[in-house]
Amino acid sequence: MPLVGMIAATALVSAWGGGGAGGLSYLFRMTVILLLAAWAYAETEDGEVLAVAVWALGNRVGGFEIGLVAEMGISGISVLRQEIEQVRTAMALKGVRPGIRWIVPLAVTLIVTEIRRADETARLLVVRGGYTTGGGRYVPGSGRILWTSPPE
Repeated sequence: MPLVGMIAATALVSAWGGGGAGGLSYLFRMTVILLLAAWAYAETEDGEVLAVAVWALGNRVGGFEIGLVAEMGISGISVLRQEIEQVRTAMALKGVRPGIRWIVPLAVTLIVTEIRRADETARLLVVRGGYTTGGGRYVPGSGRILWTSPPE
C-alpha cells in the first residue's frame, strides 16, 4: 500500500500543478497497472517466465536470453523481499523504529548486496559453460537448461 500512496501523491501534485483531470487519470491507470503486476508476480512459479519466453520467442538466443534475464530479475525481487523482512525483524528486535533517516542506508545496502549477487551469478553462469559465446537452450517440461559449448 505504500506504493499506492506514492502514486496518489504524484497524481495530487500533477493535478495541483495544472494537470487537472490528468492527475486522476494517472492515479487510476497506475493503480490498475500496479494491481496487475502484483497479481502476475504472486501467481508466477519458478521457471515459468523462462518457459513462456522460450515458447513465445523460440529456444535460441531471443527467447532463452530474455527468459533467463526475466527469471533472474524475478528471483532477485523475491530475495530482496526476504531481505527486507529480515531487516524489519532485526530492527524490531533492536527496538529501532523505522523512519525516513533509515531508508537511504537500507536502500544502499540492499542495492549493493543485489549488485554483488548479480555479479556472482554472472560469474557462475560463465563457469557453468560457454554461456558468453554459445548461449543455451531450455528443454520445456523437463525444467533443464542445456548449455551450448563454444565452437572449437
